[in-house]
Amino acid sequence: MHASRPMLPPGQTAASPEAAVAQGLARVETQLDAVGQALIAGDGPALQAASGALREASTDFSHCLAAPGAHQALAADPSLKARVRRAGTALGQHRTQLARRAAVVDRSLEALMPGVPKPVTYGASLFTG
Repeated sequence: MHASRPMLPPGQTAASPEAAVAQGLARVETQLDAVGQALIAGDGPALQAASGALREASTDFSHCLAAPGAHQALAADPSLKARVRRAGTALGQHRTQLARRAAVVDRSLEALMPGVPKPVTYGASLFTG
């Protein structure tokens, strides 16, 4: 669910494209940090909440990049470009950590409950029909 955007008072202009991109990126970076902390702590509920907030921040950031002048602002600011690259790298690292953690959990469950069929998340289903 997206928060509604506040209306600007008469006479006030929207933030510059540079400021809007920087603000959206800062929110993504904050949520990436929260996801990383939850992964380190092994806190499932915090990870779920932080992942949802990261998804929302990322969606909002993509909308921010669709605004007029946003791509030009990003291209003109090397520090913003570097921050976007770092955010992309962090996202990839978090994804890898999640995949590794899922493999450990799967092995642990198999050791505790051998032979119990695992639900199919991706790929072909056991049921055809």
